[in-house]
Amino acid sequence: MKKQTFYANGDSFVYGMEILGDQDDSPENKDLSFSKSMSRAMNSTHYINNAYCGATNEFIFRKTLRDLTLMLDQGQDPGELFVLVGITSLYRIEVVGRGLKSYVGPEFNSLRAEYRDFGTLFFNPKNKMRIDVGRRSVALDELIVPWATQFLWDDDLLLEQQWARFTGLKSFLDLNHIDHLFVNTTQSVDKLEQTSSAFGTNSIYGLDQSFAQWGRVNYPDQVRQASHFGPAVHQVYGQVLMDHLASR
Repeated sequence: MKKQTFYANGDSFVYGMEILGDQDDSPENKDLSFSKSMSRAMNSTHYINNAYCGATNEFIFRKTLRDLTLMLDQGQDPGELFVLVGITSLYRIEVVGRGLKSYVGPEFNSLRAEYRDFGTLFFNPKNKMRIDVGRRSVALDELIVPWATQFLWDDDLLLEQQWARFTGLKSFLDLNHIDHLFVNTTQSVDKLEQTSSAFGTNSIYGLDQSFAQWGRVNYPDQVRQASHFGPAVHQVYGQVLMDHLASR
């Protein structure tokens, strides 16, 4: 398969976080991720990786839809485009950063990429986001995570929302005749099956095992400090995905 343009979106695993070392989230990691490996295999001259570390599914799906719409409006040939979408944990939330700034005070600042680029912040149940403001320390996760756990992170609601996201983006890709693959990077397998079974295995990879699980099982000595992987793991997984595409 050859494609002129390769577009990827997803979470830290699609981004390639920690490929260059423990806790490393610099943009240079993108050029060593499994998505880059796939783009090379497709002889793509344009590689676009718009993944963000900690991204939510809602963020990933809506940004993919907006990016692709803009690309098509600017003349991108859909037949020369391949799209990779990473599916992440359902238990993540994106919040507006200015709300936290007003709560914390004018000294509030965040170095996180999503805040710099979009004015929002990603949270999940494992987040430990603490900032120091003057002489006081504010745990932002303690403001957000308990509330989300009580009012938003309900399985029935999350599964229906994810089904709607799948249906919308998959329909857009099919209607525009864009080759694509959804890849399960971190989502629990049982919940993924409930939201993606209508699409079969041709368009979705990782129904039986996420990339995070696959890496831990097959390369336990390559697990980084924050549970990501080194370059060799990404290179092999990129080939696994290319073999899957060839077998469709």
